[in-house]
Amino acid sequence: MVGIFALVLESNPKLSWRDLQHLVVNTSRMTDHLDSDWQTNGAGFHVNHKYGFGVLDAGALVRLATSSTWTSSKKRMMCKFFQKFIPNKVIPGNGHVGLVINSTGCLKPNKCVTKLEHVKVYVSLRHKHRGSLRITLTSPAGTRSELLAPRKRDTSQYGLRWWFMTVFSWGESPVGVWRLNVTDTSGGLGFIKRWSLRFYGTCDYIRNKKRDKKLLLIRPNLVKRREKTKELKDSN
Repeated sequence: MVGIFALVLESNPKLSWRDLQHLVVNTSRMTDHLDSDWQTNGAGFHVNHKYGFGVLDAGALVRLATSSTWTSSKKRMMCKFFQKFIPNKVIPGNGHVGLVINSTGCLKPNKCVTKLEHVKVYVSLRHKHRGSLRITLTSPAGTRSELLAPRKRDTSQYGLRWWFMTVFSWGESPVGVWRLNVTDTSGGLGFIKRWSLRFYGTCDYIRNKKRDKKLLLIRPNLVKRREKTKELKDSN
C-alpha cells in the first residue's frame, strides 16, 4: 500500500492527504463479491467492514491523479449535532436501544457540509461488561457502520467515553435522521449518558451576492430558474 501511494505522489506531488482519500474512494474495486457484508452507500460507493472500499488499483489511481479533469479537494468543513434526551437511557440486557439525531444540514457559511467525507460519533455510556456491546450507526441513506463489535477479552466495568469514526457515508448528504443502535449480548444492564455527531466534508453552495447569498447546489432546478430569470431581466 505504501508503495502504491508513493507511486501516486510521484506522479502528482501536489496531492494532499484528502486528495489521496478521494482518489482511493473513486478508483478502488470490489473484491470477494460473494461476501455478504458489501453494501452500496447513498453516493453509490461500495463499502465493506473487512475490505473498506475494495482493492487498490494502482493504474487507476495514477491515471486519475494525472488526469486533466482532476481537481484538488475543496476546503474541509465541519459541523456537529447533539441529541437532547433524558440522561441514563437504559441499555436492556440481551436487548438493544435505538437513539436518533435529526440533522437539518449544516447551512452556516463557516459550518457548511453538504457532502460527507468523515463522520465522527461520540458515545458516553456505563455498562458492567463493556466487551458485550455492539454499536452501529445508520445514516439517513441507510448506510450501516459497525462502530464497535463484541470483544470477549474486554471485561471492563467502566463503560466508555469514546470517539468513533466512519467513512462509509462518503459522498452522502448529512441531512436526515441518523440512528445509533447499542446492543447488549451478555444480559448485562447499562445506561447511555450522551452521544453526538460531527460531520466532516465539503460545502457545495452557489453564491449570489444580490439575491440568495446561499443557495444549495442540491437544488439545481431552483438555481436554473433564478439564473434564467436574471438573464431575462438583464436582457431587458
